[in-house]
Amino acid sequence: MVHHSIEQQVLEKYPGLFTEQEINSIENLRGIRGEFDTNLHQKVIKGEWRDFYQTHPAATRQQVIDKATEIDQKYGHLFDSPIGD
Repeated sequence: MVHHSIEQQVLEKYPGLFTEQEINSIENLRGIRGEFDTNLHQKVIKGEWRDFYQTHPAATRQQVIDKATEIDQKYGHLFDSPIGD
């Protein structure tokens, strides 16, 4: 499963902070093993982003980047090797 470190929803939630090209760039993609997809990707990580959106209705670009970095640091050990490695 491919996970966007900075979610695609950011394009709608915070228009103009990121481009579609940035969100879909190889640097923003992570691999999540199939056995972790349902819980890690669909529940835990999505839940973290939902909480972020609620607490940061007018987030800055840097706040979004910091949240993505935080998620990578918390759960990155469960990701596959970065795409392109």
